[in-house]
Amino acid sequence: MTPSDAIPLAVFGLGVAAGILMILTDFSLVRSVQVLTASCEALAQPSLQDSCETTGGEAHSYALVLLGLFSFVMAYGAGLGGSRPAAFGLIVAGAIVLLIALAIDIPKAGETGAIGQDFEQAKAVRGVGLTFEILGGLAAIAAGALSLFGPGARSEELQQ
Repeated sequence: MTPSDAIPLAVFGLGVAAGILMILTDFSLVRSVQVLTASCEALAQPSLQDSCETTGGEAHSYALVLLGLFSFVMAYGAGLGGSRPAAFGLIVAGAIVLLIALAIDIPKAGETGAIGQDFEQAKAVRGVGLTFEILGGLAAIAAGALSLFGPGARSEELQQ
């Protein structure tokens, strides 16, 4: 196997990894509120207990599951099929995920919300889902860029 033969497999692998990370985000904790004296759920009023922990799915209505599934299809097209539009699709999916992370999840990860108003010692904690989200977005962009600009991409254009 030559290095140029490995590029499509790398694109496919990165794209699939990106999709898995995106899907994991929606089922993982993105942010939580911790209170030093006891668990947040035990101290918070019943109406606020849901704001103690937030999964990715709760934060963005499971949109990253759809983007993850889209990334699987685009990874197949870009990696194994050599499709340039699919490579662009991976880049767009990754950019959307990073936009969600940077514009919505990271700013909210530092907020204690109503729990912080009731409890002075409450602190916001970022969850592993935020890491999955950022890595998934970066992996999708990397897969698309590798397909478009990696070794062998220009030589295939010249042959056609």
